[in-house]
Amino acid sequence: MNLNQLPLNSLRAFFAAAKHQNFTKAAQELCVTQTAVSQQVKGLESKLGITLFNRMPRGISLTMEGVRLFPVVEKVFSDLSLNLDNLKLGADRELINIGVVGTFAINWLLPKLRDFYQPHPHIELRISTNNNIADTFAEGLDYTIRFGRGNWHCTVAEHLFDTPL
Repeated sequence: MNLNQLPLNSLRAFFAAAKHQNFTKAAQELCVTQTAVSQQVKGLESKLGITLFNRMPRGISLTMEGVRLFPVVEKVFSDLSLNLDNLKLGADRELINIGVVGTFAINWLLPKLRDFYQPHPHIELRISTNNNIADTFAEGLDYTIRFGRGNWHCTVAEHLFDTPL
């Protein structure tokens, strides 16, 4: 199917109706009438050649096809929203999660952040402190800075510098 043939408003109407499981609530969210939402959804169903909602006397429910389509449309709108927010900020933002020992963070890392952010304003650092036993994967860390010889299980270690005793 050619995506140029799918009207954005129809996808928005489907998304809102599927989220609320209700055309009236979807209409309120979109600031249109319930009839407009219903017509947009019918138009989308016609273009796709499938039924997305079971229409019952007291409401609607997603068909199997609607259940399959909903997370796809949800992700597309979420990604679009995130990217538009980044454009509004003027640059794409990159998030890096770092785990460090608390004393290292206070005495070395934090004082140097201003110098880091000046040439890298698009990077957001999230720093969490630990006791040198960070579980990089479980804690969702991109990098960890630890004291030691670098022989930690399942890691690639790079020596940064020696530390005075």
